[in-house]
Amino acid sequence: DVVMVFPAWGQGAGAVYRIDNVTFSGEASNDDEGDVGGEAGAELLVNNGFDSADNWGGTDGMAESIANGIFSADVAVAGNAWDVSLKQNVDLMVDTAYVLTFDARSDDSRSVIAGLGLDEAPWNNVIETVALTTEWVTYTVNLTTNGFGGANNRVFFDMGAEAGQVELDNVSLVLADAGEGDGGVDPGNDGLSAYCHAQVFHFGNSDIANSAALLTIENVDATTMKITVAPATDDLIDVLVIAGAHGGTPGAQDTSVAGTISQTLSWDSAPTEVSLNILWSHESFEGNWQLSESDVTVPFAASCSGGGDEGGNDEGGEDPAPEPEPSAELLGNSSFDS
Repeated sequence: DVVMVFPAWGQGAGAVYRIDNVTFSGEASNDDEGDVGGEAGAELLVNNGFDSADNWGGTDGMAESIANGIFSADVAVAGNAWDVSLKQNVDLMVDTAYVLTFDARSDDSRSVIAGLGLDEAPWNNVIETVALTTEWVTYTVNLTTNGFGGANNRVFFDMGAEAGQVELDNVSLVLADAGEGDGGVDPGNDGLSAYCHAQVFHFGNSDIANSAALLTIENVDATTMKITVAPATDDLIDVLVIAGAHGGTPGAQDTSVAGTISQTLSWDSAPTEVSLNILWSHESFEGNWQLSESDVTVPFAASCSGGGDEGGNDEGGEDPAPEPEPSAELLGNSSFDS
């Protein structure tokens, strides 16, 4: 194969073009079938470090919210999750596992919805809700395009359901390697729960807006974890059911906070991780909503205290997390040393 560069010919007599530091990375492919979506490990997004607003869009003002290599938005009043949404269009393959990675932080106690989905009706999508901290954290989300795909799709971040600030950087989308699981969030910090006052929906579908609740799953002590479901709107929570969590002994439900229900689970010997599902109901709804079609797995020791020993002194001007390590260089003499 040959790498070729075509300057804009004929743009002025005597024009000079200089090229340096050429980099070309990715995995070789023997697939000539033209499938959309790329090869495992190959970056599918353009301008994923927010060097400019190019290729990014969404609701009004989203592209304009990109400056100095960071996307930043501040939601004044909570509404529908999709009322404040950043997106980039991308080709996706049907029924295919992807890995979405991004750096994020917030000055406020809030979450963000990250997902993949159609950019047209019927708006099929797959999402994960990620709780943010005041520190930059690299999040990795495994998402599978069950039942949708094609050219008119998008990677998106929905932020409108909660008031407060969101900052994003270094957004990456790649095909998952064979054998990688789908669903779930790795917050890049073993001590931080993925569910810290995180907004959740029935089966993860933000289109079912009236199912919204705020879920916390956190460690309490050496043998106990606590699950709390709080209302995301003025429609109060009146039922909490914890399914799965094998071996855990449920404690009495705590309803001392109006419209919020908490319950502990205790073990004689602490497990490394816990697989469970959460069901809840609102006062206005006779049935139950459910967190996921299958159990979610969370680290038993994960907490919502911020994790680590950073001291919590955030001045708001901190540099974002470092860029990920580059892929192996495939070109020789890419800096034109000779």
